Amino acid sequence: MIQFHNGFEYDLKVGQDGESEFSNLLRKDRPTYTVECKRDMKVHKSGNLFIEVESRGKASGIEHTKADYWAFMTHDKKVNIVVDRETLQKVLEAHEGDKVKGGDDMTSKGYLISARQLVRSILHFVEA
Repeated sequence: MIQFHNGFEYDLKVGQDGESEFSNLLRKDRPTYTVECKRDMKVHKSGNLFIEVESRGKASGIEHTKADYWAFMTHDKKVNIVVDRETLQKVLEAHEGDKVKGGDDMTSKGYLISARQLVRSILHFVEA
Protein backbone atom coordinates (compact mmCIF):
# COMPACT_ATOMS: atom_id res chain seq x y z
CA MET A 1 0.00 0.00 0.00
CA ILE A 2 1.30 3.44 -0.94
CA GLN A 3 1.37 5.93 1.89
CA PHE A 4 0.84 9.62 1.29
CA HIS A 5 3.38 11.98 2.81
CA ASN A 6 2.95 15.72 2.78
CA GLY A 7 6.38 16.90 3.77
CA PHE A 8 9.32 18.57 2.08
CA GLU A 9 11.90 16.29 3.72
CA TYR A 10 10.16 13.16 2.46
CA ASP A 11 9.74 14.57 -1.06
CA LEU A 12 13.37 15.70 -1.13
CA LYS A 13 14.57 12.21 -0.15
CA VAL A 14 12.38 10.56 -2.80
CA GLY A 15 13.70 12.97 -5.44
CA GLN A 16 17.33 12.46 -4.43
CA ASP A 17 16.90 8.69 -4.45
CA GLY A 18 15.44 8.91 -7.97
CA GLU A 19 18.32 11.09 -9.17
CA SER A 20 20.85 8.65 -7.77
CA GLU A 21 19.10 5.65 -9.31
CA PHE A 22 18.86 7.39 -12.70
CA SER A 23 22.54 8.34 -12.64
CA ASN A 24 23.49 4.75 -11.70
CA LEU A 25 21.30 3.47 -14.53
CA LEU A 26 23.13 5.64 -17.04
CA ARG A 27 26.53 4.85 -15.59
CA LYS A 28 26.15 1.04 -16.02
CA ASP A 29 29.26 0.28 -13.93
CA ARG A 30 31.31 2.88 -15.82
CA PRO A 31 33.17 5.61 -13.94
CA THR A 32 31.59 8.23 -16.23
CA TYR A 33 29.11 8.54 -19.06
CA THR A 34 28.39 11.11 -21.74
CA VAL A 35 25.11 12.48 -23.07
CA GLU A 36 24.61 14.39 -26.29
CA CYS A 37 21.55 16.60 -25.91
CA LYS A 38 19.55 17.92 -28.83
CA ARG A 39 17.09 20.65 -28.00
CA ASP A 40 14.28 20.53 -30.55
CA MET A 41 12.57 23.86 -31.09
CA LYS A 42 9.78 22.53 -33.37
CA VAL A 43 8.67 19.17 -31.99
CA HIS A 44 5.89 20.79 -29.95
CA LYS A 45 4.34 22.02 -33.20
CA SER A 46 5.22 19.29 -35.69
CA GLY A 47 5.39 16.22 -33.45
CA ASN A 48 8.57 15.26 -35.33
CA LEU A 49 12.22 15.01 -34.38
CA PHE A 50 15.09 15.44 -36.81
CA ILE A 51 18.01 13.10 -36.15
CA GLU A 52 21.03 14.26 -38.10
CA VAL A 53 23.38 11.75 -39.69
CA GLU A 54 25.26 13.90 -42.21
CA SER A 55 26.27 17.54 -42.56
CA ARG A 56 27.95 19.10 -45.56
CA GLY A 57 28.79 15.68 -46.95
CA LYS A 58 30.38 14.29 -43.76
CA ALA A 59 29.11 11.97 -41.06
CA SER A 60 27.64 13.94 -38.18
CA GLY A 61 25.07 13.74 -35.44
CA ILE A 62 24.25 10.20 -34.39
CA GLU A 63 26.69 8.80 -36.97
CA HIS A 64 29.60 10.76 -35.53
CA THR A 65 28.94 11.01 -31.80
CA LYS A 66 30.86 9.02 -29.23
CA ALA A 67 28.32 9.85 -26.51
CA ASP A 68 26.87 6.96 -24.54
CA TYR A 69 23.38 8.48 -24.63
CA TRP A 70 21.38 10.72 -26.91
CA ALA A 71 18.83 13.06 -25.33
CA PHE A 72 16.03 15.02 -26.94
CA MET A 73 14.75 18.06 -25.07
CA THR A 74 11.70 20.10 -26.03
CA HIS A 75 12.04 23.85 -26.42
CA ASP A 76 10.47 24.45 -23.01
CA LYS A 77 12.55 21.73 -21.31
CA LYS A 78 9.38 20.01 -20.07
CA VAL A 79 9.78 16.77 -22.04
CA ASN A 80 13.01 14.84 -22.37
CA ILE A 81 13.74 11.50 -24.01
CA VAL A 82 17.00 9.78 -23.16
CA VAL A 83 18.08 6.68 -25.07
CA ASP A 84 21.38 4.84 -25.30
CA ARG A 85 23.16 5.51 -28.57
CA GLU A 86 23.19 1.88 -29.73
CA THR A 87 19.42 1.52 -29.37
CA LEU A 88 18.82 4.78 -31.21
CA GLN A 89 21.07 3.61 -34.04
CA LYS A 90 19.08 0.34 -34.27
CA VAL A 91 15.84 2.33 -34.41
CA LEU A 92 17.18 4.45 -37.26
CA GLU A 93 18.44 1.40 -39.17
CA ALA A 94 14.96 -0.11 -38.96
CA HIS A 95 13.19 3.19 -39.69
CA GLU A 96 11.60 3.08 -43.09
CA GLY A 97 11.91 6.13 -45.24
CA ASP A 98 14.56 8.18 -46.86
CA LYS A 99 16.78 10.70 -45.25
CA VAL A 100 15.58 14.26 -45.60
CA LYS A 101 17.38 17.58 -45.73
CA GLY A 102 17.29 19.75 -42.64
CA GLY A 103 19.33 21.69 -40.15
CA ASP A 104 20.89 25.08 -40.62
CA ASP A 105 20.61 26.21 -44.26
CA MET A 106 19.29 22.73 -45.12
CA THR A 107 22.89 21.45 -45.41
CA SER A 108 22.30 18.38 -43.26
CA LYS A 109 20.61 15.05 -43.85
CA GLY A 110 18.83 12.99 -41.29
CA TYR A 111 15.76 11.07 -40.29
CA LEU A 112 12.51 12.86 -39.64
CA ILE A 113 10.57 10.68 -37.23
CA SER A 114 7.56 11.40 -35.08
CA ALA A 115 8.34 11.53 -31.37
CA ARG A 116 5.59 8.96 -30.76
CA GLN A 117 7.03 6.57 -33.33
CA LEU A 118 10.50 7.04 -31.87
CA VAL A 119 9.30 6.07 -28.39
CA ARG A 120 7.35 3.07 -29.75
CA SER A 121 10.42 1.93 -31.70
CA ILE A 122 12.71 2.34 -28.69
CA LEU A 123 10.33 0.23 -26.60
CA HIS A 124 10.27 -2.43 -29.34
CA PHE A 125 14.05 -2.78 -29.26
CA VAL A 126 14.18 -2.74 -25.46
CA GLU A 127 11.58 -5.50 -25.25
CA ALA A 128 13.19 -7.60 -28.01
